[in-house]
Amino acid sequence: MTRRAHLRQLARHLRRYLAWQKGQGTTSYVPADSEARKTLKARKKALQEQKLAELRAPTDEGSKESVERRPDRAAEPVSKPEPEPELPSPPAERKPEPTGPQKPETSKKAPSDGEVTASTPLWKKHDPIHEITGRRRKKADKAAAARKPTKQKKPPSKASPDGRPTPPLESTAGPSEPAGPPPAGPVGPSQAAPQTPAEKMEFLQNYLGECQRCALCEGRTNVVFGDGDPNARLLFVGEGPGRNEDRQGLPFVGPSGQLLTKMIAAMGFERGEVYITNIVKCRPPGNRNPAPLEIKECAPFLKKQIQVIEPEVIVTLGRFASNALLAKDEALGKLRGRWHEHMGAAVMPTYHPAYLLRNEDDRRFKRRVWSDLQMVMERLGRDSEENQ
Repeated sequence: MTRRAHLRQLARHLRRYLAWQKGQGTTSYVPADSEARKTLKARKKALQEQKLAELRAPTDEGSKESVERRPDRAAEPVSKPEPEPELPSPPAERKPEPTGPQKPETSKKAPSDGEVTASTPLWKKHDPIHEITGRRRKKADKAAAARKPTKQKKPPSKASPDGRPTPPLESTAGPSEPAGPPPAGPVGPSQAAPQTPAEKMEFLQNYLGECQRCALCEGRTNVVFGDGDPNARLLFVGEGPGRNEDRQGLPFVGPSGQLLTKMIAAMGFERGEVYITNIVKCRPPGNRNPAPLEIKECAPFLKKQIQVIEPEVIVTLGRFASNALLAKDEALGKLRGRWHEHMGAAVMPTYHPAYLLRNEDDRRFKRRVWSDLQMVMERLGRDSEENQ
C-alpha cells in the first residue's frame, strides 16, 4: 500500500469515527456517558445565563440614574434577578493515599514530535509521516547535543597561610628547579609553529601524509614528497615520479635521476645542496601525463615548498612541468633559453633527463641543456667543473 492510499484510508476511518461520535452526542475523542452529558449541558446553560446577567447589569444601572434625574416620574422598583441555584459540581475522584515512602514529584516532560503517548490522537498513532518526523527530530537533537561544547570546571583555588587565594596554575617548583622538557608528540595549535625551513618542510610532509585527495593514490606505492636541502638556492621541478621513485619514495633515483645527478655535479653542486621535487607527488599509471584535477590537488603543496625553500632559481624539467608551473601552453623549444619568473624566483625551463636518454644519439639536445644550465650557473655565480 502506498503512502497516499494509507493516508486516504486513515482519513476515511477518521470521518466514520467523527460521524459516530456526532450520532452519540459527543464531540470529544472519547465518548461520554448520559449523566456526564446532562451535567455538562446544565453547566453550559448556567454559564450562559450568568454572562447574560452580567451584560444586563449596566443597562439596569443606567435606568436607575435616569429615574433619579427626572423627579416628575415616580421611581419604579427595579426587579433584581433571582439568584440561580448552584449546580452540584461532579464529585472529584479521590486518589488512594500512598502507604510506602513517597517519591519526589518530577515535572512531566512534554512528548516531542513523533512520540506516541496515551493522549496522542488516533490519526497520529497510525501516521507514518508523524513517526518519520519524530525520528528525524530525535536524530537532530542528538547531533546538536554532541556539537555543544562542554564547560570545564576550574579547579578550586587553594588558600595561602595569610588567607589570600593561590592561583590554580601557579607553579609549586622552587626557583632553583629547572623546567622540564616540552611533551613529545605532534605539534598542536597551542605549541609554537616550526621556525626553521627543515622543521617547516617536515611539518608539511607530515601534513600531506598518506594523501588520498585524487585518484593517483589508488595505484601508488609511496608518496614522493621531495629530497634535498630546504635552504637550497637551486630547485629542480620534474613532472612526476616513475616506477623506481614510486618504490623508494624519493625523486629522480632511476636512470634519469642518475643523469640529473651528473648534471648537478657538472654545475659545481652536490645533490644534497639542491632540492628536487615534482609537480605531482604520486606516480601516474603507465607514466602518463597528470590530469588537470590531479595537478590542482598537488599544487598547494608545491607552492608551500617553494615558499619554505625560497630558491633563487627554479629549473623545470620537461614541457609538462614548465607549462604547469608557468601556467602556459607553449612548446618547450619556445620556453627554454630565456628567463621566466614565478613567486619571486627566476625560472629556467629545459629538457627532461629522460628525454635526453631517449634521444641519446642526437647531441643537439644535450648542448641545449648545457647552455640552459650555464645560464643558471652564471646567475648563481658558480663555475663549472670544466672551467675549474
